[in-house]
Amino acid sequence: PQLKVDSDPGEEVVYEAADQPVRVESGLGTVTQSGTVNADGGSVVLTASDDVILAAGSKTQAVDGEVITYAYDFGTKEATTSFEEGAVINVGTGLAEICGNHILFAGSVDAAPEGTIQVDPITLTIADTRPVSGAELDTLYEEDIESYSKAGVNLDLAADDMITVEYMADSDMPGEITGGSGDIYLRNIYADGGIYFEQQNEDTHTGPRSSIRTVAYYESTADHRDGGNIYMDAGSGGIVAGNLFTGTLSQDKLSQPGEIVLRTANG
Repeated sequence: PQLKVDSDPGEEVVYEAADQPVRVESGLGTVTQSGTVNADGGSVVLTASDDVILAAGSKTQAVDGEVITYAYDFGTKEATTSFEEGAVINVGTGLAEICGNHILFAGSVDAAPEGTIQVDPITLTIADTRPVSGAELDTLYEEDIESYSKAGVNLDLAADDMITVEYMADSDMPGEITGGSGDIYLRNIYADGGIYFEQQNEDTHTGPRSSIRTVAYYESTADHRDGGNIYMDAGSGGIVAGNLFTGTLSQDKLSQPGEIVLRTANG
């Protein structure tokens, strides 16, 4: 079974269902969204045991609602949710979820402050600069995390098993992921998972590990947001992380820094 939504620019929206759920569930097969789906205030749920594809040029919208994409094969564990470059999800203050055995996160999420982006592959790598050749499977990039967090969007970055954070050698602030008022949450789904920040010279196990910093947003006394929280929940594999900071700008006397909370399954 497939969802194929095909429309050319300028044509009428193929599916419009304000406050109504759009749900497509596939047993064996692939779900492909290649046009426009609008369900503002409601839900768009696309699931499959093979692949879910949000194709380049597609728009999946549920402003202040939720867009959930989930491809999971309990046997081969090779199902992939592909959020292709040029695809757009628009959720406003709602939830955009890209989950599966594997994920490709190459598209763009249009979310407002207090909106949430959630990913959940089996393993997740948070990597330095995105390659010229494009995003890789099961990988989010430092510049994407920074951009969304600075826009006030919360990031729920989960993995069934291991989360690996590379050393950010090429970031604007070398060795640092710099967020804003959006939370940065790293978590394991299963109790044997772990969170590991690589060292600058991982091969020789020398040098610092990347840090994470969130800074409150401040434009004026009428336009400000508290700093994003930094949360980590790991399984028995534990947490090996760099420095963690939250703070405010020097001219900001109103916003509060975020919280920093680390927890593991074995205490």
